[in-house]
Amino acid sequence: MIGSLGPPRVHIRAIAVEPDGQLWRVDWAIATDEPLGVRVTLINAPHSQFRSEPMRIDRLVREGAEAIVSLRVQAGGTPGSDIENAFVILTIDHAARQWRFLVRVRVTIASTGAPLLRVETITIQRVGFSAEV
Repeated sequence: MIGSLGPPRVHIRAIAVEPDGQLWRVDWAIATDEPLGVRVTLINAPHSQFRSEPMRIDRLVREGAEAIVSLRVQAGGTPGSDIENAFVILTIDHAARQWRFLVRVRVTIASTGAPLLRVETITIQRVGFSAEV
């Protein structure tokens, strides 16, 4: 439904991990079913062992399309270890509202040191909702 007050329908998944100097480049595929599309404006990974600098972007994702957003992260841990409760946080604009997508990921460190990612859950909050309570 166009103009819905609920959160936008967005699909987020990690699709590639490549070395990038001392960091790792993680490519995220972002897709939507929203007729008006969505705009991704920020991506960040704040966990101490799976961390990035916040990155402002301006990426329009149209209905039925997919955009690739790359994030450079530092991944801690030893091969075989798991990093629990890591998050990738995206801010997404849709229908004159901002939404925060908290993508909880389990990170396993491969024998090469590469972070292997599995999305466990996605929580969505409207930006500024707590100021209205």
